[in-house]
Amino acid sequence: MNCTAKNTRTRQKQMAVAGVEIGDIRAEILAGLLDPGRRLVFIDDGGTPAKPLPDLARDFRVLCGVVVRSENYPNVTTRIRTELNRLPAEIREFHTNEVVNPGTRSAWSTISIDRRLALLWLVHALLVEYVDEILYCFVSGEQFETELRPRLLEAGLAFKDYKSALRHAFFNALVKCVEKTPGEVAIIEDASEELSGSIKVQQFVSTYGFYQGGVIIVDSSMVEGLQLADLAAWLFNRLHHVFTPRKASRPTFALNSGLCT
Repeated sequence: MNCTAKNTRTRQKQMAVAGVEIGDIRAEILAGLLDPGRRLVFIDDGGTPAKPLPDLARDFRVLCGVVVRSENYPNVTTRIRTELNRLPAEIREFHTNEVVNPGTRSAWSTISIDRRLALLWLVHALLVEYVDEILYCFVSGEQFETELRPRLLEAGLAFKDYKSALRHAFFNALVKCVEKTPGEVAIIEDASEELSGSIKVQQFVSTYGFYQGGVIIVDSSMVEGLQLADLAAWLFNRLHHVFTPRKASRPTFALNSGLCT
């Protein structure tokens, strides 16, 4: 298991297992993302389940993090909120896959293709202008089972599935990268399940230099930066999966990051 920027071995106990449930102070935590001097890393996942085409690897998954300086983050939040307020009230966030291909019951289906395309380009422009770094890590389920799991077991590392192994590799490599950078870093991840407006914090074993001491897990509808990460994950899924033949897709965890110097 390695990183493309650095040959980095994962550390088995970098993150504590249990999260801390936080409800009443969520506004205070999110407001802290605007404090000057912080680097904000917004993380979301993407991928293509099953095998939609014969020449694609099965169960491809990518984790993607976009890095924004806190001084620039208000430009992101203001622009996204302004555009969302012009849309039907049912639309609470920019979710790229839904914008591109809305279901019949989605409120996005009432928006014209031209309007949706213009909004997609707007979010893309924010990504280009205000994101300093993009980090991503990817693997397919079938390649994990055939080529990576045996190597991990030999190293004494056991994971439930390729998703948990990918998350472990991503966060351990990410932590090692950001530990080398000056200033405090806030890591915010889109929740994998509905949190009903609350926030969870998954503590790192070493909390030094991390805002709130670990990963802030929250619904993407509450954090505009996560909507940028969603677009980045969508793009990298297509770059490394849909547009890459199965035989050319390397079955390895890869972290591409300008933070590793």
